[in-house]
Amino acid sequence: MFVRKGEVTYIVRVFLKNQHTIVPLLFEHSKWSVLSLFSMTPQIREYESLLLLSKAALAPEIIQPLYRKKFVPKEGSVEKLMQVFGANRPQAEAIATATQRTSGFVLIQGPPGTGKTKTILSLIGSLLTSSATAISTPGGGNAIKTLGSCGTAIRAPGGGTAIRVPAGNTGGRGVPSRTTTPVSATTKKNRLLICAPSNAACDEIVRRLKKGILNAQGKEFNPKIVRLGGSESIGVDIRDLTIEALIKQQLAVDPEFRKVNTDMNDNSQWLLLEKHQAELNKERDALREKEKKETATLKELELIKNAIGKVTEKLKTVDEKFKGLKQKRLEREGSSDHIRARIKASLLLDADVIMATLSGAGHEIVSTLQNFEFPTVIIDEACQSVELSSLIPLRYGAKKCILVGDPMQLPPTVLSPTAKKYGYENSLFQRIMGMHGDSVCLLSIQYRMHPEISIFPSARFYNSKLIDAEKMDSKRKAEWHSHENYPAYRFLNINWGRELRERHSLYNPDEVNACVNFVSKLCSAYPNMSFASRIGVITPYRGQMLKMHDKFKERFGADILNYIDINTIDAFQGREKDIIILSTVRAGLGQAIGFLRDRRRMNAKNSLYIMGRGVSLCNNEDWRALVEDCQARGLYFDLERSEYGKNAKFMEAPNIRD
Repeated sequence: MFVRKGEVTYIVRVFLKNQHTIVPLLFEHSKWSVLSLFSMTPQIREYESLLLLSKAALAPEIIQPLYRKKFVPKEGSVEKLMQVFGANRPQAEAIATATQRTSGFVLIQGPPGTGKTKTILSLIGSLLTSSATAISTPGGGNAIKTLGSCGTAIRAPGGGTAIRVPAGNTGGRGVPSRTTTPVSATTKKNRLLICAPSNAACDEIVRRLKKGILNAQGKEFNPKIVRLGGSESIGVDIRDLTIEALIKQQLAVDPEFRKVNTDMNDNSQWLLLEKHQAELNKERDALREKEKKETATLKELELIKNAIGKVTEKLKTVDEKFKGLKQKRLEREGSSDHIRARIKASLLLDADVIMATLSGAGHEIVSTLQNFEFPTVIIDEACQSVELSSLIPLRYGAKKCILVGDPMQLPPTVLSPTAKKYGYENSLFQRIMGMHGDSVCLLSIQYRMHPEISIFPSARFYNSKLIDAEKMDSKRKAEWHSHENYPAYRFLNINWGRELRERHSLYNPDEVNACVNFVSKLCSAYPNMSFASRIGVITPYRGQMLKMHDKFKERFGADILNYIDINTIDAFQGREKDIIILSTVRAGLGQAIGFLRDRRRMNAKNSLYIMGRGVSLCNNEDWRALVEDCQARGLYFDLERSEYGKNAKFMEAPNIRD
C-alpha cells in the first residue's frame, strides 16, 4: 500500500483458479469487492524463522536437545536470592539456574498460583544487573561504534552502523530517562528480549516492570523498557512505552529534527513564489488580451509579444524555483526519516528490556537492525504457543532461552485435526520437557487455591510435588465453607441433565438452570455478604456460555454480567475469583467426552464447584479419577431436579451486586 496525492493504492497478489473466466474482467476502473479474512503475518514470520534456524546459535539444542542433569546452583546463591527477592526456595532455585546457566534452554514450570510472574520479574532484575556482556558481530567486528560530534553514521569494521542517542527524557512516572550517552552494543549490559504469545501477557509483565523491580543487590530500579506492537493492541496505561510513543517523545526534544521540521513547515518561500506566479500569469493574460485587439498597430503587437516572452521567461524561472523547493522538501523528508530511524535504533540499543509478542519479535523494526543481538531470551506462557512461534525471537543470536510455562495448562489453540495429528500444537517447552523432564525447575509451592482444591491436581498432574504454602487453609477459608452445601470443593452431579447442539456448539439447559439456582441459593444463604465480582462461571462451550448469559440476565436483570463473570475456559484462564463454577455440559451416557479429554483444561481454577453428569464424565480417564477422588473424600453431591431444575423456586439475591 502507498499513498500519493491523497490517493491510496493497494498492490494485491492473487491466485486465480478460473483464469479464463476472470482475467477478461480485469480492466482499468473495474470494481472488485475484497474481503480480508485474517493476517498471514504470524505464519510468514514462523516460516522465516524456520528457514533461519540453521544459523541460530541454539539450533543444535532445538533439533536434538542435549541431555543435561539438573543444574546445581553455586553454593549459597539460592539462599542469597531468597533473601534479596523474598523468594521461596523453588523460585530462588529457578532464578539461580536461569541466571548461572550460560547457554541452552532453561525450563521453569509454573503451575497456577506458584508465583510465576514474581519469579520472572526477579529473574529479569538478576539478569540485567549481572556483568556487562559484549556482543560481537560475525567475523569479530563490533556491531556499533560511538559517533563523532557531528552525529553522522559511522560504519564499524564488522558492518554495523553507529547510532547517536538524542537528548531528552520520557517524563513518564516510573520510567527512567533516555540518556544522551552514545550507545555501543559492545558495552551494553545484558539486554533482554521478553516475549509471550498474547498482548495481554506482555502487558502484564510491562505493567509490573514499569512500577520498578529489584536488582541483584535488592535495590529497586526502573529498567528501560520498549514495548513493540501496535498501540491499539496495547493497554492504555503502558502505551507511553511503545516504540512509536518513545520516538515521538525523543523527536520533540531532538534539535536536528526540530530544525528540519521547522524548515519543512516554513511555507513562506512557497507562498511568495505562488503570489509572484499568480501576478505573472495575470500580467501575461492581460498582455494576451491586448494582443487580440484589432486596433493594435504592428509596433504595439511587437512590443506586446516581447513583453509576453519576458513574462514567460520569468514564469519558467519561478517553475525552476518551485522544483528546487520540492527537492529541498524531499531532502528534508529523507532527513526526517533518517532521524526517526536513528532514534528508533538508539532506543532499541539503549533498552534494558524489549517486550513483544512472539510474532511481534519478528517485526522489521528489529529484524532490519544490522548485527542487533539478544544473548538471552525469556518466553512467558511458553506452553501456549506452537513450537514455530517460539523460534521467532531466537533469530537474534540467542545463546540462552528461558522458557516459562506449565504444560498442564491450556495448550495453544489449533483447530486443524491434521495439524494436531502431526504434533503442530506441541510447544517447544513440551518437547524438551518430554525428553529431559528431570531438568525442569518446578515452582512447587502454590499460594492461590484452597488445599481442598489443590489435592487432586497436585496428585494427578504434578506427582504430588505441588504443595500448599503455609496456612493456606486459613488464608483461603471463606464464611460459606461452614455451610454443608458450600464447602471449598465439590462435584455437583446432575444425572438428569441433557446436552443439545446449536450453531456448531453444545449447551446443556439443565446445567444452565442448575447454575442459576445454585448461585441464587448461595447468595441468599448469606444476605449480608456481597458476592459482587466474586463469582466466575466457566464452561468449555461457547453455546453454553451464551445460554448462561441469557438465563442469568432473565433471572437477575440485564446488568448482572457486570457483577458475575461468565465465559469459556479458554477466555477465562488466568483470572482469579473467590468462587468458580465449572459447567461441563457433556452428559450423554456413553458418548465421547471430546473437548474434556484434554486434562490441561481441568486445572484453570481457584475455588471450585464442578457441575456435570458423573457417570458420563467417567468415560474419560482423568475425569473418572476426579469423580472417584470426590466420592472418596465425601465431596460428591447429587443435585435434585426439584431444587435446581427449571421449575425450582428462585431465590432473590440482591447481594450479588453489592
